[in-house]
Amino acid sequence: MSSFYSCQEDTNSTKVSESKLIVEGWIEENGVANVILSKSIPTNTNFNQNNIDKYFIRAAKVTVSDGINAEILHLKMVNGYIPPFIYTGENIIGKKGFTYTLTIEFNGKELRAETTIPESVSIKELAIEKIDDFKRKIGIAFIDPDSKNYYQIATKIVGKDSLFIPTLYGTIDDETFTTKNVKLNLLKGIQFYPVENTETYFPSGKIVEVKLRTLEKKSYEFWNSWQNDILNGQNPLFPATFNLKSNIKGGLGIWAGYGADTKVIKMK
Repeated sequence: MSSFYSCQEDTNSTKVSESKLIVEGWIEENGVANVILSKSIPTNTNFNQNNIDKYFIRAAKVTVSDGINAEILHLKMVNGYIPPFIYTGENIIGKKGFTYTLTIEFNGKELRAETTIPESVSIKELAIEKIDDFKRKIGIAFIDPDSKNYYQIATKIVGKDSLFIPTLYGTIDDETFTTKNVKLNLLKGIQFYPVENTETYFPSGKIVEVKLRTLEKKSYEFWNSWQNDILNGQNPLFPATFNLKSNIKGGLGIWAGYGADTKVIKMK
């Protein structure tokens, strides 16, 4: 996935639109905080992908607090991801039921958001369906608890993907389930950068990590609106960002807490 770059449009004025800060941040149960920052691209800009790096933000102060302790995240480079820079924590580890506050300071502006990590749900089983000699589909099974739950399913192809990519149709409200014993077929998430890849099956011979995430309603609403943009043909490098249901005060994007369970399967 990543980068919620946007072409902004001011339909009520010919005034040049201002770039806004865009956030993709998360903290998982038993994991550290991660935050990706970029700037939106105004519609009056002649955008060239060769100059895309000027929209990455590498000089912000990014702080995460658990209500008792706080830490400043450090910037690191992640190859094969756009943007290739991630602010990462070390000391604060995600715990279920805890609330985490994100504060971003950049160019005299401050952005804030809060998220809580919900109870995780375990993956019961993964299965493979052979499509042809080169393509595979993954099936997932889990038990949906009696409590209200929102889910996101993401995958990472080992040796290819740097981070987990949300699957197509993988952002789910449990009200759509007709049984507690849930079984779903997974379609690989679409990628547009650096090379467009709309293949929704998984390649044979590869090892795939499958992550079942639980998330808050606000995080679900963001990812569901992002998913709808993808399904409506929007390029995720240039989504209709102002239609996305952000929880970032002072900016755009998402700060999400995830309960998570991960299992690995080989595409035999």
